[in-house]
Amino acid sequence: MSVHNADDGAMRRWVNETLERHLGLALLHRGAPDAAQRMLTPHEAELRGYVAAGALTAQQAGAWRERFARAARALELPDADVATGAVRARAEALLDEHIAAIEAGGPAASGRLYSALSALHHVGVISSERYDAYRARAWTARGPRPQAPPPPSRPSFDATVLQRVVEGPVARLSAVRLICAELYADCVTLRWHRLLTPEQTAARDEFNPFANFPDGLLEQGRRWGADFELRDDRGTRYERVAGDSAMTHEYTRRRDGRSTPVWGYATFVPQVPEETLRLQATNGSDRFAVKLIDA
Repeated sequence: MSVHNADDGAMRRWVNETLERHLGLALLHRGAPDAAQRMLTPHEAELRGYVAAGALTAQQAGAWRERFARAARALELPDADVATGAVRARAEALLDEHIAAIEAGGPAASGRLYSALSALHHVGVISSERYDAYRARAWTARGPRPQAPPPPSRPSFDATVLQRVVEGPVARLSAVRLICAELYADCVTLRWHRLLTPEQTAARDEFNPFANFPDGLLEQGRRWGADFELRDDRGTRYERVAGDSAMTHEYTRRRDGRSTPVWGYATFVPQVPEETLRLQATNGSDRFAVKLIDA
C-alpha cells in the first residue's frame, strides 16, 4: 500500500505546502541570469514523482507547472517593465516616511524601513542603486550609536607548563569534593566534583537555563555547581580568570536512584609562590585546605 493511501488528505496538503515553499524560494533568485531555468528545471521531475505516487493528479500537476512558468516569466522581466514611474514615486514616498520616522526616534522605525525596502527592491520597484541610497540615508538618520564600554581586561595566562598536582582533601563538604590543585607556571587550577541527590537531579533536568539568558546559566551553576575562591597562607590576591561548572559539563544521568556526579574547574592567577605552604579554597561557607608542603 502506498503512503498516500493511509492518509490521502494529509499527503496532498503536505505536497502543496512543499511546492508553495519551493515557489517562494525560487522567487528569491530574481535578477540572477539563470533564474528562470532554476525555477523550472528541478520541479518538472518533482511534479512527475508526485503524480506517480498519487499525491497529485495530472491536472493538479499541470496547474503547478503553469504557476512555476508564470513565475519564471516574471523573473525575466527587467526592472523597467515591473513598475511605472507613478508606482516608483509612491514607493519612494513610503520609504521617505520611514526615514522620517527613524529621524524622529521611532523604536521600530528601522525595522519597518528595511522590511519595506527589501520587499520593493526584490520585486524591482526600487533599483539596486536606490536601495543602496536608502540604506545609507537610514544609517545617517539613526545618528551616532552610543559606544559600548570596552570589556574589562583580564589577566592573561597560558597554563601550558604544569609544575605540580596536589591532591585535595578526601572529605566532601556539601556534597562537593576538591579533587586537586594543578600548579602551573602562570596560574593555578582547582578541579572539583559534586554529587547531586535524585531530587536535585530532577530539579536540574526541569530547569531551563535559556529561559532567562544569560542569568539562567549563572543560576544553574549556582544551584548545582561550585563557585570557588582561593587564598593562601602568604596573603596572595588570587583572581578567577576561567572555569566552568554544572552548567557546561556533560553529566552521567542515572535513573536508578543513585547520586549524579557533576564536575568542573576554576582557574586563578597569579601562580602560587614557591614559599607557599597551604592553599585554602572556599566554596560558599565550606573551606578546603590543600597542603603544598608536608609538615
